Amino acid sequence: MSPRLQNFLLEKRILLDTDWAELNNWNKETTKAKFARREVPKFIRVKSLKIIKYDDAEEFLLKQDTAQEKLGAKAAAADLLSNTK
Repeated sequence: MSPRLQNFLLEKRILLDTDWAELNNWNKETTKAKFARREVPKFIRVKSLKIIKYDDAEEFLLKQDTAQEKLGAKAAAADLLSNTK
């Protein structure tokens, strides 16, 4: 990617699907599957290019964090309850 394009994307606060895959350490197959199942932030499709806005990515990640915390709290509660028997 050219430095001019990189600067433009940073300035406009835009991630490409390849950037998102790299951030999540996904290979091509995983990335394709996650986008197909919509297990990614909201994105705009322009032909084969997928564009994610920083704000949508941030919102998606914050929702995931709270979901993980809830799952962790449920697991902890289950562990505590099973130990009391």
